[in-house]
This record gives sequence, C-alpha cells and structure tokens, in this order.
Amino acid sequence: MKRAGDLLYSNHKRPDDDLKALDYFVQAASTGDPEAEYFAGERYFFGKGAMPDIDKAVQFLQQAAARRYTKAMDLLGTCYRKQGKFELWVPAIENKGNLNWLVGHMKRRQQLATLYPFITLGYFI
Repeated sequence: MKRAGDLLYSNHKRPDDDLKALDYFVQAASTGDPEAEYFAGERYFFGKGAMPDIDKAVQFLQQAAARRYTKAMDLLGTCYRKQGKFELWVPAIENKGNLNWLVGHMKRRQQLATLYPFITLGYFI
C-alpha cells in the first residue's frame, strides 16, 4: 500500500492522485509502517488529498515519532509550534536530538542582538 501511495505521490497526473495516495498511506499506516504514518501526517498537515487538518496530522506523526522516525519528529514539532503548544514543541525537538541546534540558534540570536541592538530579536525567528 505504501508503495502505491509513493507512486501516486510522485505522479501528480490526475486530480484524484492526491486523494488516492492519502488513502494508501493511511491504509499502510494502520499496519504500523512509520514512513507511511509520516506521509499520512504530512499530507494532512499540508492539505494534500484532504483539507488541512493539524489534529489528524499530529495523530499520525505521533505514531511515527514514537517509532523514532526523525522526519515525523521534525514535522510534529512544527505542528505543535503552529498550534501554540510550545510545552510539547521543545520535547519533540529534544527527542529528535536537535536541542543543540536550538541552543545554537538562540545563542546566535543573542549575539546578533548584542552586535546590532537596533534590530529586534523577533525579526530573526
């Protein structure tokens, strides 16, 4: 099922390809395939084959992230951030091992603010 979804996902020839690909990814996700769970979540997040639905995206991405699928962890963090659930966003990044990136990003922002105090930090987010 996931393979059929992959083919339709890359095809984009007919208008219903996105809908069929989503259906195949959801079916494959029900078997516990983390890559299919990620693709189902991604398609719900971006609204490919269905209306955008962050709650459904989170549901699939949480399953894939629990299986340590790093792309899912990354997009799950993005979903939490868009929902304003910052208390869940940081652990999603920590689990991915990206906390070092986040700390480095914050330090660079602080350095820029020191060098250029006339620039607001919000601009660099």
